[in-house]
Amino acid sequence: MTQQVEQKVKEAYDQLPYPGIDNLSVDPASDWSWANINWISSLMPVFFDGDPSFKRILVAGCGTGNEAFQMHNRFPSAEITAVDYSEESIRIAQEHQNANPKHSSIRFEVGNLTVDEGDWVKADYYDFISCHGAMTYIPDAQHVFDLLAKCLSKEGIFYLGVNGATHSGITIRKSFEYFGYPSDKFEDTLETRRLIELFDRLNPSQSYVAGYTPSFLHSDILNTFSHNLTLSEWTEYAEQSGLNLVSSSELIPQLSKTLSPYIFPLLFPKPRKELCELIAINNSASFHRLVFSKQIPPPIPWSDAEALLNCQFQTSRIYSIQNPISDIYGELMFHANITQGCDVNFRWLMDDISIKLFNQKEGSRRIRDALEDSIEAYKGNLHALLVKLFMFYQLGIIKILPNPSEQDSDNDSTSAPRS
Repeated sequence: MTQQVEQKVKEAYDQLPYPGIDNLSVDPASDWSWANINWISSLMPVFFDGDPSFKRILVAGCGTGNEAFQMHNRFPSAEITAVDYSEESIRIAQEHQNANPKHSSIRFEVGNLTVDEGDWVKADYYDFISCHGAMTYIPDAQHVFDLLAKCLSKEGIFYLGVNGATHSGITIRKSFEYFGYPSDKFEDTLETRRLIELFDRLNPSQSYVAGYTPSFLHSDILNTFSHNLTLSEWTEYAEQSGLNLVSSSELIPQLSKTLSPYIFPLLFPKPRKELCELIAINNSASFHRLVFSKQIPPPIPWSDAEALLNCQFQTSRIYSIQNPISDIYGELMFHANITQGCDVNFRWLMDDISIKLFNQKEGSRRIRDALEDSIEAYKGNLHALLVKLFMFYQLGIIKILPNPSEQDSDNDSTSAPRS
């Protein structure tokens, strides 16, 4: 039965590949990516003055090639392999590749993520794997997790984009069933467009779906099969494959809403994974952008002020900052683009601590050395300083790494707290 469903999904993508040629959406020159590298590098337990040093990249479920082209634009010297089980999608990708010789090094290959075979299947090989949009439509998701975890290197990063439990496709499918229309395929007729328009008007909080292209509606909304799962359900698949959740793109936008001296301290000092789970309980996402790793993120000593101040930090690259001229209160406007279509904006009063953290544009320093005499103001209330540093860390404004000796001791103990 599973193989039959997978075959129908494959046939659907061969019929209407995605991104589809119906809106000329394949663009080898595009510099954006579903996998936001600045955000992902802010989560990695190592400092970078530029991009991460990804050498071998796998785009699992590449469709017509957009993401592979985008990755090559960002990492021109990396070995990039892009696989998809739709022959038509790979044909279109190679057609665009042939028209753009600068991308000739990308290896496009027809490959089935549910089968453990093919030249692209290499154990502990890829240091970055991106699987955006594909896992949702594969019935045997656990096997795909197992296979991609096998291919991921020990220190590699796995980015996953998948449907959430409130995805608009769920409601549209139910609407189609209610009116007696098939809900497992899209036929571009006036009647089906009118029906989706009805959904749009009854669900104003959702994006305008009725105007989308047939390839999108066919692949993302009315596909033969789709998993629409909660964060905990997707994480369970990953954990069974030996992968650890690093973070969700929902974390920073939701945390920015808690910035109150009476509210935010309630979250201190929960690990990032627990904060993602807490947010998912209260705000179930329609789409998940998740980062996993085989490694457990190193512990940050939030309960030990002296140890924390001896940790190194680095300002991340995901925020832009501007100071409104009319602002008489000295506040700055923070703007971050975490993922495609996911912007974060909030205001923050720039005190002495904040200014010194943001001045660390390149390289890394000990927190103690950067803050210098500003620490004196917190001697009577070190907890307030810890909470402030915790806030900057969890919002992705700064990266913090513990001292090497502390990381070594954590490797000798399985009970150490994790961040």
